[in-house]
Amino acid sequence: GEPAKLLVVDVRSGKLLHRFSLVGARGAWNACTASDASVYVGTDDKGHVYRWIPGKDAVQDLGAIGKDQTFVWDVSPGPDGEIFAGTYPGCEVFAYYPGEGFTNVGHGSVAPGENYVRGLAYDPATKKVFAGVGSHAHLIELDPRTGQKRDILPAEYHDREFVYSVDVVAGKVIAHVSPGARS
Repeated sequence: GEPAKLLVVDVRSGKLLHRFSLVGARGAWNACTASDASVYVGTDDKGHVYRWIPGKDAVQDLGAIGKDQTFVWDVSPGPDGEIFAGTYPGCEVFAYYPGEGFTNVGHGSVAPGENYVRGLAYDPATKKVFAGVGSHAHLIELDPRTGQKRDILPAEYHDREFVYSVDVVAGKVIAHVSPGARS
């Protein structure tokens, strides 16, 4: 419902601990827990990011992530309490540094001509961010310190529309490429 909500549930008991309204947000597709235990939610319609610090009785609206970015599709925890976020319609990747704010770590679109960063994951071993892009599939490896990027999606998937649900597990990048069925 509107506004979007952040619900905090005790997973052991199932008890609802908090129900926070994300005032000004129509919806949200994602949330993550940062290394400092803060919970971040990226929202649609106005492209804001909200932060909840456990023990606090309210969420904080950190504001719009970037100029003309209306959707925050995915958020991923990084080191030292920071997060990374992927946007629409600019196909951009931002970092949020607590106490400092948002920075466009891809220095513009991570895949020029595309609109969506739908999936995002940070690899602490390589210190790289992996961004799943659409509506023409790309899987971008981004160095958030330099802005250097390269498409690592295997050529046989370049005819697909989206790369969703990116994760890094045991040193491997795992991504859902859509549509899934081949004709």
